[in-house]
Amino acid sequence: MTLGTPYILIAEDERGQAEILKYNLEEEGFRVGVAPDGQQALDMIEDAVPDLLILDWMLPEKSGIKIMKKLRASADTKSLPVIMLTARGEEDDRLRGFEVGVDDYVVKPYLPSELIARVHAVLRRSRPELAEE
Repeated sequence: MTLGTPYILIAEDERGQAEILKYNLEEEGFRVGVAPDGQQALDMIEDAVPDLLILDWMLPEKSGIKIMKKLRASADTKSLPVIMLTARGEEDDRLRGFEVGVDDYVVKPYLPSELIARVHAVLRRSRPELAEE
């Protein structure tokens, strides 16, 4: 979806978390979509591939890990930048997240300002054309 304002999809089932994140990202000038479960996230990605996905590990319908495997297996989404945002903070969980292809891993609770900085960093690395704007 590039060109213009970057579009970020949030896949998060905790409504309060999703709203706070959406608000903060919109304040930074991003366009934001929210999917409350894993299947809806995949459907939304099929409709319009975002510039970045913020993905919760523990989602209804399909887990973040299953979503990552599906995204990385598809030519259209194998390079989609993904930040895993999860309560699962054990070393094994982090390693598993990186093994399935996430670009960054943030453990809840988190500071919205830090997450926004990570969003900018991942976009700079993965979509340099967006960073210039």
